[in-house]
Amino acid sequence: MKWSLQGEMIVNCNCEVFCPCVISLGQHLPSEGHCQAWFGVRIDQGHADDTDLSGLNVALLMDIPGKMSRGNYALAGYIDERASDAAYNALVDIFSGQAGGTSSLLSILVSTVLGFERAPVEYVNDGDVRRLGVGKKILGEVAP
Repeated sequence: MKWSLQGEMIVNCNCEVFCPCVISLGQHLPSEGHCQAWFGVRIDQGHADDTDLSGLNVALLMDIPGKMSRGNYALAGYIDERASDAAYNALVDIFSGQAGGTSSLLSILVSTVLGFERAPVEYVNDGDVRRLGVGKKILGEVAP
């Protein structure tokens, strides 16, 4: 599948301060010894083959048991309920790492895919603040 996404991503985790995993390229332990994170993706423009993905949102929950570089992640995904069946399937393939390209790293690091489901995924820009909402499953905010 040939795919491309352009937009914005926000991430938040349970570390006490800025994520030491990112700074160390996955070699340092999360400040709590494990990582629980959520990701929000707003797709401004995108496609998977001939399927338009523009205007859709995706949310991910991840549980990482130690150093990010060691893998063994668990992942749950939420795909915008507005997605067509073709768009839903393409986004599942992309965010599970099965579609190849830059997200294929997920297929190496994630050992347990808990599943994907359609949900009302809200990605809100409010000045410098970003909010992600997936019902009561994810209620998150990132601010500078």
